[in-house]
Amino acid sequence: MEGTAQQAIAASLNGDWETAVALNRALIEEDEEDISALNRLANALYCLGDTKTAKATADKTLRLDPDNAIAQRILEKTKQVKQGNKSPNQPQLACAGDFIAPPGRSKIVELTRVTAAAAYLLPGESVSLEPHQHSVAVLTTQKETVGRLPDNISPIVERCLNRGDRYRACVKSVAPNNKVSVFFRIDSQEKVF
Repeated sequence: MEGTAQQAIAASLNGDWETAVALNRALIEEDEEDISALNRLANALYCLGDTKTAKATADKTLRLDPDNAIAQRILEKTKQVKQGNKSPNQPQLACAGDFIAPPGRSKIVELTRVTAAAAYLLPGESVSLEPHQHSVAVLTTQKETVGRLPDNISPIVERCLNRGDRYRACVKSVAPNNKVSVFFRIDSQEKVF
């Protein structure tokens, strides 16, 4: 089932929510307590606008794992929405294809100085990069700081941002131990990394 899990993750990163729902349901049929599949299913259902089923799925996850931050975030978001309506706070989700770039222009990094806001991120959620004193902060769409790019990457990215290079960035993964990885791509005429 590891291949199915990878396909489910890829479907989510590509915004193919119907496929993500089907694959995660297949995983849950094999193991009803697969927390990762339950979280991905709840997120995919939420993104499709099925807040009632997303809420029920997040509730099930929380019965199995009461401290699960992803399920808590999905549950909070479902409370803000009426059935069938898109949430005004629905995350902007990036497509994995957005990060395919010529060599040296895209990167996956693990953030440093991760804040509590990271617990509420979902894989595929768009984030922004903002230069600060000798570092680059990673922010949610609500402008909450999630963490910082590593010290060896920050000066390179800061230089690109200061000269006006455009970029795309999104959450790759969020681990329970405050580990957050992000994809980002810089549209530059030259190799950046």
